[in-house]
Amino acid sequence: MVLRILSSVLLLISLSFGGTIYVSSSSGDDKGDGTIENPLASLWRAIEIASDGDTIYVAGGKYYGENGSGRWKIQRNIAIIGGVEDKTFKPSKCGQWCNATVLYGNNDSLADSRIPVISIEGTNSVLIRALIIDGSFRNNYDENGCLVSDDSASAIISCETDGDVRIDGCVLFNSGGAGIEVRTEKGTAEITNCVIFNCVGAGISLYAEKSSARFAINDNQILLTWKKGTGGFGLNVDSPGEIEIGFNYIAYSQSPAINVARWNENVSLRYNKFLSNRGGEYRFVNESGGKELLKAKDVCTRKIFDNCEGNEYKQPKITVPAIAARGARAGCIAPKMKIEITPMKIKFDIENEKFFQNIRRRRMRHR
Repeated sequence: MVLRILSSVLLLISLSFGGTIYVSSSSGDDKGDGTIENPLASLWRAIEIASDGDTIYVAGGKYYGENGSGRWKIQRNIAIIGGVEDKTFKPSKCGQWCNATVLYGNNDSLADSRIPVISIEGTNSVLIRALIIDGSFRNNYDENGCLVSDDSASAIISCETDGDVRIDGCVLFNSGGAGIEVRTEKGTAEITNCVIFNCVGAGISLYAEKSSARFAINDNQILLTWKKGTGGFGLNVDSPGEIEIGFNYIAYSQSPAINVARWNENVSLRYNKFLSNRGGEYRFVNESGGKELLKAKDVCTRKIFDNCEGNEYKQPKITVPAIAARGARAGCIAPKMKIEITPMKIKFDIENEKFFQNIRRRRMRHR
């Protein structure tokens, strides 16, 4: 909790003195000045003209990147907030799901799974909120809709920064790599309220070199993570710093739900729910350098770290081995998935099996 409050306060301070830029794909024009009366049409253009501390409000609609590339690079201290209403740019009464801000690419000649959809670089403090990103345009699929392997595929959102990053309320899916990857030496990353599914390697991957780095992963839903030889974790962490993991729902991973790749007793693991993750719930490296795998009910009783409570496993109606078996028969690493988003539910289809995932109503907050 301390980490969550601290990183949010630091981010608010760093972004509190900037201006505001408005973007609408339906009513905007890139010749405009980005005011509420004359919004821009393109998110990439807004990022291009933004100054440190600016907040960009992006109305519901589809956005394709410069020349349809499906790429956005962030190299400044900015906030990007999607899911707001057109023209008024106010939060919807039913949350960001009513005005979906969707990022995609529509230029096949520029599609490349090795390049992130959003990349955050430098020492910047960045907030990304309420964006929906379908990474399938970067991937190669065969005639059966099966992902063709690419060992160098990147995450949908890739952060290489020593600043403070917060990703909140986003939906990320169909990635040939991870959903979110953060690499830092000493920065802070907070990932909250996101739905991340149908990714390869990991739903979320976190890497840090120094114990001053801080990660908080709370209130997320991470579903259907596939492995490509290795990986397949809902959450993969390699850091000596403080790690807060709480109130997440992790389901249908082809490997253990959580993998902590080095000995670290500075972990908080509270009230997470696990559903049919092949191999168990929590894999970690112990003090002797060996790997151990624990079920949810055993993590807290082992007393690996002090802040551990309320984690539980639920028995599913369909298991990830059954899903994977259908994919294996088709020669799939991962299938391409379609989704339908309503204000309270995400429905997605894989191998003709329907899955429904309820999402909590979350109201947008203006700065």
